[in-house]
Amino acid sequence: MLERACWEEDAARDVVRAFLTRHLGADGGVLISDETGQAKKGTKTAAMGRQYSGTMGRAENVIVAVYTTYATKRGHALIDRDLYVQADWIADPARMATAGSPQDHAFATKPALALAQAKRALTAGIRPQWATGDEVYGRSRELREFLEGG
Repeated sequence: MLERACWEEDAARDVVRAFLTRHLGADGGVLISDETGQAKKGTKTAAMGRQYSGTMGRAENVIVAVYTTYATKRGHALIDRDLYVQADWIADPARMATAGSPQDHAFATKPALALAQAKRALTAGIRPQWATGDEVYGRSRELREFLEGG
């Protein structure tokens, strides 16, 4: 079914996040931002490029996704995700189209993706007591200010 099913990815994300929020609790948890890389060969995989990956401990051809996890006393689960698309991909509309990316996809830094995910989490009713992430996110003044005021 997963191989052949057609669904709207963002709508599915929202349904899963709502389910998890009901079962984990919406208040008092920890919102966690982090990224992970997956090694890729070839040139056709969407957003694949040479960049540092902590998973591999070196620069490799990888795809990187930014994730948000929500953790409470009752457990933890992934609640959001975004593919990090490097600027050279954005600058090549033909390559983006071949990879199936929407025409209006704009470049966003990893902290900007984490900020968008945090905003979606709060809009969905999640009220974390804390937020955390590594230095990539901690250096983002905009993300820190949003989380401190959110």
